Amino acid sequence: MEKLNFDYYFKDSFGNINEDDRNRLCATGLITPIQNIQVLNIANTDSKFEYHEGFGFHHDTLTKIFSEMFDIDIDNEAWNWDKDEKVEEVVKNRDKNYVFIRYIHYDETSSYVNVMIPRFITSFQYNELSKLNDIYKNYDNVEVEAGVTTFNPITSKSEEIDMHPFEGENALDRALAFIKNNNRIKEYDSPIKNEKILKYNEKTFK
Repeated sequence: MEKLNFDYYFKDSFGNINEDDRNRLCATGLITPIQNIQVLNIANTDSKFEYHEGFGFHHDTLTKIFSEMFDIDIDNEAWNWDKDEKVEEVVKNRDKNYVFIRYIHYDETSSYVNVMIPRFITSFQYNELSKLNDIYKNYDNVEVEAGVTTFNPITSKSEEIDMHPFEGENALDRALAFIKNNNRIKEYDSPIKNEKILKYNEKTFK
């Protein structure tokens, strides 16, 4: 997996990618109770049918992340749904267990960041998300939206409560304040056992 370089993604990539392909460059974030993963999406084809890192789908990138986190062998599976099935046997509820972030270029100069946060997160997750929030504020062309979901990662169940969306200016600031003010920070073990620390390729995508 290729580690996300924020300066490159939010600034330099716009000038280095063909205009027809700018909205194809995406990235995925996942914050678990023990690690903060921020990577370019897996490779897929551009408008000229050439493969590039970062052009794959978020769902397929998550499948790859989970396979490496939990040592799940999916390399011999030809079809994506077979890969998904093998991962979901181990990682029940997939990204619902964690802070899940989608990065998308949505026009020639701007990026969109969508942050989904489960009902409870650990102090590590809160602190890592706060650091990311500070990073996003360094870029004027980044729009951030957030939501605190109904999924409880401690019980692995959705609860009968309302989801809390946060849109517009300072959306993630308000989401973090909601979490802190409503006692949503809890210390708990990672919901899926035997999680491994993801290894990155540090080379910046170009």
